Amino acid sequence: MRWLKNAEQVASFRQRARSEIVWLRGEILRHSPDRDVEPILLMIYRTACEMSET
Repeated sequence: MRWLKNAEQVASFRQRARSEIVWLRGEILRHSPDRDVEPILLMIYRTACEMSET
C-alpha cells in the first residue's frame, strides 16, 4: 500500500497509470486484510503486457 501511495506521486506513473493505482488501492482497502491480492496483480501485469505488445 505504501508503494502504491508513493507511486501516485511519481510523474511517470501519474501520467500513465494514476487511475489504475487509485483503483488498485481501493480494491485492496475495500476487502478484508487477509484477501489474496496476487490474482489482481497478475491480471494487471498480464493486461500491461498485452498493452505493450500493441
